[in-house]
Amino acid sequence: MATANPLILFKFRAALDTLYDKAFPPFLTQAYNLKAVADYETGPDSDIPPERSAAALDTAARFVDCIAGLLGDDA
Repeated sequence: MATANPLILFKFRAALDTLYDKAFPPFLTQAYNLKAVADYETGPDSDIPPERSAAALDTAARFVDCIAGLLGDDA
């Protein structure tokens, strides 16, 4: 049985549901890119500005709060 891509499912659901912040789907891709830089890249392009890190953490906290709210007591 094939598994579904969570990002595609989230984008589909986000398009149908106004409960989501429209910043979340692009954030998931950006967060993956930040992780890749932190894990693998070296050199002058590997520097992540503190402001970008802080913004990513803020959006991640909002994303987790949103999902927790949607799951409610079932989680």
